[in-house]
Amino acid sequence: MRLRSLTLDQFRSYAHCALTLEPGLTLVLGENAQGKTNLLEAIYLLAVMRSPRAVSDGELIAWSAPAPPVARVAGVGTGSEGAVEVEIAIAARLATDGSVLRTKAGAPLVGKRVRRNGIARLAGDVVGAMPAVLFTTLDIAIITGSPGTRRRYLDFTVAQSDRAYARALGRYDKAVAQRNALLKRIVQGQASLEEMGPWDDAVVEEGGTIIAGRARVVAELAAIAPRYQTRLAAGRGERLEIAYAPALARAAFEGESVEDARAALRAALRRLRPRERGAGTTLAGPHRDDVLFTLDGRAAGSYGSRAQQRSLALALRLAEADVLRTRRGEEPILLLDDVFSELDDRRREAVIEATQGAEQLLLTGTDPGHIPAGVSATARWRVAEGQLSPA
Repeated sequence: MRLRSLTLDQFRSYAHCALTLEPGLTLVLGENAQGKTNLLEAIYLLAVMRSPRAVSDGELIAWSAPAPPVARVAGVGTGSEGAVEVEIAIAARLATDGSVLRTKAGAPLVGKRVRRNGIARLAGDVVGAMPAVLFTTLDIAIITGSPGTRRRYLDFTVAQSDRAYARALGRYDKAVAQRNALLKRIVQGQASLEEMGPWDDAVVEEGGTIIAGRARVVAELAAIAPRYQTRLAAGRGERLEIAYAPALARAAFEGESVEDARAALRAALRRLRPRERGAGTTLAGPHRDDVLFTLDGRAAGSYGSRAQQRSLALALRLAEADVLRTRRGEEPILLLDDVFSELDDRRREAVIEATQGAEQLLLTGTDPGHIPAGVSATARWRVAEGQLSPA
């Protein structure tokens, strides 16, 4: 996939930006808090339909946006299926008096419209139309952070190559929310267990798709990431192991079969029903999954050094690019945000070596001196206060 042009309107720090992109390496330089990360975030938004760092879509609208506040991100690219255009518009919702409705945190409440090639589509049907892999310095949270962070990482990875998975995510979340509401009503004596059947079926149907999809991608990452970890660790021979930990209450599930995953999830729900009646919430399913990372048999998040954790996060992203390349038969866009700032020279060289075959790579940084010697960029840009200019 090659992204040919990117247009931003009232997105984060950008009032307006129209950028033509070249194949190969594009280097974006600038001081911190000037808009480098926002630029890569916009491209990744076109790939996965969600921001990797915003709590809500309303945070993506520029604070200075004129009324009514609307943010727009649009990209035109060429991939294995020919030309593709993706547009996302995020519009603030207005009260009857014309004022902007806001969350408790102050972000606007919004609606989102997605178009592919000019036709309105559901977001789940457009995920992966412009496949991309984003690495940021915050990716260390995949290793050290909450299980939710690791689930989101898996979801972004799988959804870009599996449309059924992307659709299942939204339907599963709705089914769990309805099931939890019913459980609370049962606890309050306002409903009976006999009403659980349809919601059990919906959770099992969509949850099984998600569990099987995650199991497959973890197996692929587990086969590839250790090679990158070894290269980034200068061949020190750290034994990296990656294991999927589905929340199935000891129900038997091995392999990657959707039907086996559904059977295991149904058994788990049956086993946990007495506890769920007391808790008033769904206690099994992919919304409670985790991924385990170990180095030499020890939990990487608890016992790995900062350098090991950072190398592991980067190894995962490089492995993710390989997975998408294999599954889709085309190169994803690689987005590396300030990747060299916390790496030593050896690791910087290893990153360049691992990404030199990329069809399109966007790399941000604050210091040109961090870029390894011999790296040739097809385009260089400088960003300051949300404005891009040739460097």
